[in-house]
Amino acid sequence: MDNNARDQTISNDVLAQLCELLVKTQQLGSHQPSGNASAKSEVTKNSEDFLTSDEVCEYLQITKACLYEKVRNGDFPVYKPSPKILLVKKQDLLSWIEAGKVSSQSELEERAQQISLSNSLNRAV
Repeated sequence: MDNNARDQTISNDVLAQLCELLVKTQQLGSHQPSGNASAKSEVTKNSEDFLTSDEVCEYLQITKACLYEKVRNGDFPVYKPSPKILLVKKQDLLSWIEAGKVSSQSELEERAQQISLSNSLNRAV
């Protein structure tokens, strides 16, 4: 491989890495503090596991004000690697959604039958 071909390969590799970094940075949102390099590198490393406040609002179809109100009231699990970055772990979001499940009428009736049967068996003993 001559020097020109080697230089072209290196340039392509660097360009690919820069593009990947740019995509990850855009996923984090536009508000990143400039002075906290360790928080930025930690967020970039784990960005696949986290959602930005914009992404959470879009997913839940709520406003940022509504999200911030839930956070302020302690109703919503978040991570704040710095004062201006608010992240939500994807699994925490799914767990929070599942915790708010409202049972259907058939599920309630089935649960009532289970409790009734259990109480009947306990009285018979």
